[in-house]
Amino acid sequence: MINRSMKTKWLNALRSGKYQKNTGSMRKGKAYDVLGVLCAITGNTKNRKMTSSYPRINKAGEVLEFMGISPSTQTTISNLNDSTDGFNDVIRYISRNVKAKN
Repeated sequence: MINRSMKTKWLNALRSGKYQKNTGSMRKGKAYDVLGVLCAITGNTKNRKMTSSYPRINKAGEVLEFMGISPSTQTTISNLNDSTDGFNDVIRYISRNVKAKN
C-alpha cells in the first residue's frame, strides 16, 4: 500500500500540467504515463527501464509490486492511462481506489 504522502504528491503531479501524457511506456521523450510520473517524482527514473510499461518486472515478464502498489492495480491504472485522454480519469481512479497508509 502506497503511503498517504506519496499518493498526494503523485496526484498533485498528475494535476499540475507539468507532465505531458504518454501511452504504451512510462516515458517517451518528455512525456510520461501515470506510472512514469510516479517514478519521476520519487527519483526512480535512473534505475528503471522507462521504455517499459511497468516499474518492476521479473524475468518472466510478470509485473511486481512497486511502492506498495499491487501488480493488478498497476495494470488497471496503466490500461486506463492508455485508453483515455489526459490524466483526469486516472486521477479519479487513483483517488477513489488506490488505498494509502499513514
